[in-house]
Amino acid sequence: MKQEYSDIANYFQDLAQKHKEIKEFKRYELDELLSNAMFACYPALVLEGFDFDFSGSSPDNVLKNRTGGFNIVLPCNINNAEERTQTLDHLETIGDQFIMKIAKDKKERHPLLTTFDLSSIEGIHFANPVHGIVFCRYTFTLRTKIVEDLSVWE
Repeated sequence: MKQEYSDIANYFQDLAQKHKEIKEFKRYELDELLSNAMFACYPALVLEGFDFDFSGSSPDNVLKNRTGGFNIVLPCNINNAEERTQTLDHLETIGDQFIMKIAKDKKERHPLLTTFDLSSIEGIHFANPVHGIVFCRYTFTLRTKIVEDLSVWE
């Protein structure tokens, strides 16, 4: 299946709408989250853009590897150690729920997730003290085979 960024964005927007706790879906890059991101409601799910590279051992097996991530965002008084710890725990719980849903969708053969590898997921905590938010960022890689389209050539 051909995979576009819009397919990934639509999938995550759908996940955000179906999750009972997520109140807002946004598309920001990491630098925007760390500087000027604004939210109306929390918790928020933020999808980043995806970088990509290519791999493959032959012209018959060219893969597009998209690496990107999503973030779960909550407000927090980051100067209060106990509140920060509880908020980070909550962020991880929500993030884990998303990972489990993605794994379930892969098992049910969602076309976007056929090559999704759970071991490619990494998580890290961030804080934006200016805007009083903390977030947990999950990065991963999606691989798809590039299908040759001979109709574009003379």
